[in-house]
Amino acid sequence: MPSEGLRVDIELLMLVITAGLMGYLLTDQFISNALLSGLLAALFFLIGLQIEPGILKNIRLKPKQMVLGLSTVFVVAPATAFMFGTIVPEFLDVLLVIGVSAAGISSARIWSNMTNSDGDLAHDIGVVSLFTGLLAIPVLIAVTGLNIDYSVFASNALIPLTALFVGITARNIKARAVSDLRYHFSKASFWLITVITVAQTHLIFLEEGFSLFYTFLYASLVFMGFTLACFGIAYLLTRITDIYKKEARAIAFSNGSKNVAIAFFIALHIDGLAVALVGLYYFVRQLTGLVAVDLMVHGEFRAFKRLVLKASSPLGKLRVNK
Repeated sequence: MPSEGLRVDIELLMLVITAGLMGYLLTDQFISNALLSGLLAALFFLIGLQIEPGILKNIRLKPKQMVLGLSTVFVVAPATAFMFGTIVPEFLDVLLVIGVSAAGISSARIWSNMTNSDGDLAHDIGVVSLFTGLLAIPVLIAVTGLNIDYSVFASNALIPLTALFVGITARNIKARAVSDLRYHFSKASFWLITVITVAQTHLIFLEEGFSLFYTFLYASLVFMGFTLACFGIAYLLTRITDIYKKEARAIAFSNGSKNVAIAFFIALHIDGLAVALVGLYYFVRQLTGLVAVDLMVHGEFRAFKRLVLKASSPLGKLRVNK
């Protein structure tokens, strides 16, 4: 139904407007830091709601695919981040922050399903990498040389970890609110990420002015290249092992879709610009994933064409008196 598409567009517009306004109004440093911790905890809570039971059974069914997926997430992605960081050293820290983070859970699964790939495998890699990251990420931080105080990092980790396990526990609660949050996970996480990004960006803009947007434009190009490289390298490496194309695509999407919640948390221990750039990475990643899906399914990027046609469709209803 045409009305369904319109309703989705209006919902997305309202999410962007409300999140943008809230993030813009939060200019006080103390309030923003306190709120940022709460928003980040909410993001981890939502992730906990997405962790489905029976994950261990799925791992036993596809151990080779799981090992390959985790290897790309914790070896290939950090190595790719380091490679890009050596080319653009001004973004080295934030690239490493993103690179060492676990795989995302939602986007990789959605993109895999849209391309007729193994969405369940992508989801399982995201979940397992989330818990594997509890041990792997501190090691990767040390190996990559990120300047982070481990004692502060460990003490601050209690907040998101608690929220994560509360979300896992709350998943079994038979309540309308819980089921709604699970169903609308993408919308809720999108809103939270937008608020965090806008709030931090606004704070930096008050100090640096419009030069910040030149940094963002340059970073967007770097993040797009990094994401596409993660997709491509992971896909080529997994295809060498002779696994099915559907599984290789799922692994590639998992490698290219890094966990933004974890990246936010690590970036908090660097500086405000790193936090804002992680948020920017999320939006660039979503656009890049959309491009990848369109290329796989249609052989061309159709999203922009659909957007132009939708925006211009009301003009076709105009009548000019002759």
